[in-house]
Amino acid sequence: MNKLIILKNVTISFVKIYQPVPKMSGNGNEFSLQVIMPKDHPQIGELAGAINAIKEEAFPNMQIPKDCLLVRDSDAEGKGQQFDYMENTVFFNVRRNENQGAVPCADNQGKSFVPNPQIIFSGCICNVHISLYDYAVRNQQGQVMKRGVTGSLNGVQLVDNVNVQRLGGGAPVPQFEAVEGNVNMAVTDPSMMPAQDEALPEAPAAAKAEAPEVPW
Repeated sequence: MNKLIILKNVTISFVKIYQPVPKMSGNGNEFSLQVIMPKDHPQIGELAGAINAIKEEAFPNMQIPKDCLLVRDSDAEGKGQQFDYMENTVFFNVRRNENQGAVPCADNQGKSFVPNPQIIFSGCICNVHISLYDYAVRNQQGQVMKRGVTGSLNGVQLVDNVNVQRLGGGAPVPQFEAVEGNVNMAVTDPSMMPAQDEALPEAPAAAKAEAPEVPW
């Protein structure tokens, strides 16, 4: 069973959607991010209902551990005490396999763009399009060792990257004042400079990035 849902105005963190990174299993590459939602978010009930519906259809009359149902309680895991922005929230991670292509991204006007860490980063408010589905992990003998519900990342729409708290580091850009008087700037290693009659090499032309199609 598969359910699609767009979670609106959620915080994203651990953003790895710029280029694929190796999976923890070592089997291939993926894109990923973490979704953080306050417990009073208007779509908490919708998300919980979708997960429960998948669980009941895929695993009727079976007890599935909470940690196998995607969403985790920040306070129960002590993250609310560790990070003030996670207090009274729930969170979960969603991934996208590299072979599914780049993560489609759009701005708040619905215009697609290629993601980069200066535009979309941990702490941004976004609408996140995900697929929810059941899974079963089997051992080499074919026995089911683990069952649950998880989610995959379909796309991200950036809502706000200005009135937000950047998470996970990243110093603010310093603002310098003009230096008074004549100031000479010396090159640390003059040997790195071209000879007076030597032409500077031309910079390579930047490749034009293709923006992926947005799913909404």
